[in-house]
Amino acid sequence: MRRRKTLNKHDLSSRRRRGKRGKWIFYLTVLAVVCVGIVFLMRLDFWKIKEIRVEGAERVNRVTVLEIARKQIDGIYWKIFPKNNFLIYPKEAIEKEILNIEPAALVVKVNAKLDQTLKIDVKERLTAALWCKKTEECYFMDEAGIIFTPAEGESEFVKYYGLIDSNPLGKRFGEPNFLPELSNFTNKIKELGLLPVRVDIIDKDQGRMYFEDESNLLFLPYEKNKKALFENIELFINDLRAKNGGLLPAFEYIDARYGNKIFYKILSNE
Repeated sequence: MRRRKTLNKHDLSSRRRRGKRGKWIFYLTVLAVVCVGIVFLMRLDFWKIKEIRVEGAERVNRVTVLEIARKQIDGIYWKIFPKNNFLIYPKEAIEKEILNIEPAALVVKVNAKLDQTLKIDVKERLTAALWCKKTEECYFMDEAGIIFTPAEGESEFVKYYGLIDSNPLGKRFGEPNFLPELSNFTNKIKELGLLPVRVDIIDKDQGRMYFEDESNLLFLPYEKNKKALFENIELFINDLRAKNGGLLPAFEYIDARYGNKIFYKILSNE
């Protein structure tokens, strides 16, 4: 007759530990196999970006955009995963660097395609005015006042001067709403039959708008109520015309910096 082997507590504890150890070894082995498999799959040629296309870039330097993208997808993450894998490439870093380096770029969208192509869509800033140095070196400026690229040749846009002393590229002309409000004021002045060609912002208390005939209008550039400012100028211009048979007399300047009081100098006919 066989005797039953009785296990003491120590033997049971040892068996449980060996069982747990075996499970952990199994799980770790499976995890290692999965990780190796993932690394292998991520390194397959199928996932690699092989071509970069740039669309919408005219003023934006296409070569610079390509160099940025190539630099960003070169190398590997954590010495394991290649950056040119179109599942994990640095999308946001590419977009951010292009916007930082190319002021003419307003929006940049980067997308990887299944045909192993990286497509970079660039939406450029639209010109609303010119900002110029005292040397007459001018730059295009968008409606928000961002100066984004050198201007070449003649232009029909109004020229704005002042407020920026150093390299203007990528900088804003005044506060965020400064140019939109100033441009609107300039356009309203055009409705009076005057033709602004240049606006100098000398300081916070003096702006000078020059017209095609070299006459000029002095105004407060930071006046918050530009509607009231325009209405005062409009009444004054209409009054001048009424006193001159419907025609606006030639003037040297109009000074509208003092509220309802407007000073002016009419050019002599002599």
